[in-house]
Parts: sequence; C-alpha cells; structure tokens
Amino acid sequence: LNKGRINLSLEEGFIIKNKALRKVLTNPDEHILGCNFSIEKVLLEKINGFDENYEGPGIGEDSDLEFRLRLTGAKFKSVRYLAVQYHLYHVETIEDPGNLEYFNKMKENREYFCKNGLLK
Repeated sequence: LNKGRINLSLEEGFIIKNKALRKVLTNPDEHILGCNFSIEKVLLEKINGFDENYEGPGIGEDSDLEFRLRLTGAKFKSVRYLAVQYHLYHVETIEDPGNLEYFNKMKENREYFCKNGLLK
C-alpha cells in the first residue's frame, strides 16, 4: 500500500526460510522492477538493454525490458522473503502518457531487440 507518503509493504522486510510457505506466498508470475532486479549480461546484450526512447520514470522502462526478455524465453525468479528490501522515500512519480503509447506500439511489434539501447 503506497499512499504517496508512506509505504506500508511490511512483507518486504520478512525472511521466510520455509520453502513451502514461501511458495504459497509468492506470486508465480513474477515481474521485474527497475529498483531491484538482476540479469545476466548476455541476456541484457541480447535485447540491447533498456530502450532509451522512454522519457522519465513509470510505465515503459521496466515493463518494456521485461516484455522483451519474455520474448526471448527468459524466466524470472523471485527472492521475495529471502532478501530484505529497503525502499527510500521519494515523492510519487508522475508518468509520461507518451510512455504508455510507445510501450503499446512496442508490444504490437513483438521485437525483443530495441533500436535505441546499448547499441545505436
């Protein structure tokens, strides 16, 4: 729950060693979030990294990266309840509506290699 001022996601601070309980509590359809994911360099190079056509935070930069990785067959694994996540307070970000429009066009194209990434 994020009210713009206080983040009450207390579950991000728990470590659960019981594998069965973790499996029940963790979403099987994991998504990436730019502030806390890792990736093998070879996979990032395969999709040409982040698409630099996105302007500012919000929809697009993380969603686009995840979408293109999934097109290559990449699998995602969560470390939720295995690692404590700290999130520093910041004012709520304002998303650029152009990012959503661009992201929807990219999804229609279904190309995993972006043209404006690591290589230009």
